[in-house]
Amino acid sequence: MGVRNLLALIGVVGLLVAAPCAAEEGKPRRVTDPPSVAISPAWAHALLPRSVSADGVGLGIALNPGGRAADGRLAFALVGALYGPFSSEARRQTVAFPLNETLGHLSLETRYAVLKRSSFELSPVGGVGMVATRPVSVIDPEYRRFDYHTRLAMTLGAVLHGRLAAHVLLGIEVRDLVYVEQHENSWRAPTQRASPDTWFGNKPLTHMIECRLGLTFVLGGGS
Repeated sequence: MGVRNLLALIGVVGLLVAAPCAAEEGKPRRVTDPPSVAISPAWAHALLPRSVSADGVGLGIALNPGGRAADGRLAFALVGALYGPFSSEARRQTVAFPLNETLGHLSLETRYAVLKRSSFELSPVGGVGMVATRPVSVIDPEYRRFDYHTRLAMTLGAVLHGRLAAHVLLGIEVRDLVYVEQHENSWRAPTQRASPDTWFGNKPLTHMIECRLGLTFVLGGGS
């Protein structure tokens, strides 16, 4: 009688242990993080000395391909900003030299979240793109009119996201755009004022620090 009770007890325990395991096996398991797309409109501010372009509007579109290897941390982003319509060339009170204007920029970046928590994540960014700039004539504005030219730019920075809701984040971005700028020539030849070949001066390596503040809306991804 004692042996039968012991066998019955073992059988009941076995059923209790096996039932949850069978239920778990019946559920689909997510072995990879699903892909997601993040859209980030933002206000942009450029810290660039000797520039009439300071404020602009920015937009970023980031793709997180998902997968197990990167644990949802890797993303690729197309980031741009438009400064030209908001430049202060017509409103500037003081004359500085050299002076430049930025129309905007567009970059392709790679991001990797080195800190990823439920409430925030921090991602270094780096990439390559183009920036459109031109000199603003200070030496001879009566004759000199410069067009925008695109220049190759390297980007390096960081993005901090704080979670406001399930799929809405507050984004703070800081990046350095490094490119070769074109300055106006400080020398004016009276007999060659109308010759564009005499308008251009130095081409220094330039660092444009850009700060952004905006919202990020995440489409897709896990819950």
